[in-house]
Amino acid sequence: MTESEVRGDADYGYVRLLGAPWEGLRQRPQQLMIQLARYHKVLYVDPPRRVPRLLPLRRVGGNLWALHPWAPSALLGRPRSRAGNHVLAYIVRLGMKLVGIESPVVWHSEYESWPFIGRLGERLNLYDCCDDFVSLAADPERAAQEEGEMLGRADGTIVTSESLLEQKRSRARRILLAPNAADAETFRPSPHLSRPHDLDGVVRPIIGFVGAFNDWVDTELVGELARSRRDWSFVVVGPIGAEVTGLRHHENVYFLGRKDYENLPAYYAHIDVGIVPFRVSDFTKCIDPIKVYEFLAMGKPVVATDLPEMRKFGDLILTARFAREFEERIEEALRTSETVQARRIAWGLENSWSHRAAQIERFIVGAMEG
Repeated sequence: MTESEVRGDADYGYVRLLGAPWEGLRQRPQQLMIQLARYHKVLYVDPPRRVPRLLPLRRVGGNLWALHPWAPSALLGRPRSRAGNHVLAYIVRLGMKLVGIESPVVWHSEYESWPFIGRLGERLNLYDCCDDFVSLAADPERAAQEEGEMLGRADGTIVTSESLLEQKRSRARRILLAPNAADAETFRPSPHLSRPHDLDGVVRPIIGFVGAFNDWVDTELVGELARSRRDWSFVVVGPIGAEVTGLRHHENVYFLGRKDYENLPAYYAHIDVGIVPFRVSDFTKCIDPIKVYEFLAMGKPVVATDLPEMRKFGDLILTARFAREFEERIEEALRTSETVQARRIAWGLENSWSHRAAQIERFIVGAMEG
């Protein structure tokens, strides 16, 4: 990303509100704020916590600060109370003052932050809709109403998938399709990536899942594959949010837990085939998994559930609809050619977070100019 592409009017800063905490898994919000902080001041605001931190505001990069607000338990909850929003807005304004941000672009990572529109002296509000969280809400009707407020009030909406674009475009004032991407500087092939110690004794081929192993992962499918192919090792690298008691009974299934971000490339390097075995649901039909981009940037073959957003990758990945087809596609992926591997790596470089941030910055500048 060139300086002229991302800088725009460098006098403005960004305030990114709520959603994924800074210290959580490195996801889209952190990746984009890191890129935008190259030329703008950025205040990354975590969801409020019940226990105060010793350092509620800290610098995590040159132009990038993380704010960890605290609020009494009575003011928290979902949806947040009017009093809770008032307290949080005050804390954010204080954080802005301390880091020297005025008239920011406010980046909303969740639709529930729409009550903050107009409270931070902002010049622009942006809604980054990266998943169909309305479909997961306990009260979908209320969630749809709240997202409608965000779509109607935000100056611009960004979506990560064609499916989300079709859902939101009629209600958004201005909309951009900006899919996820890869950290091409971190996820690149290297002969110097040593085999992690917790892979010692894990026989190859290694079939790997990297990321949060949540309820939308098809654990029954993974179990069928593990039973059918006892000569393959199935490795999960990341936190577990799904019920996996049954999977733990398989001797060829390994749960390695969450790893530090800088150590992930070594795991990618020693996985033979990456898998994205998601269930088919309203939520997953809109999903654009970052792990696919990272596997491709590392030159690795991927087999994924046949979902709408997987089709844009063309022949760079393989898709399957059921367990037997998954097994066949993995066998095919294990025979991948060096030519296809080189094309995957090139695609990963073309779809980096720096390129995506430049695309979004142009959209923002256009929205400012009216």
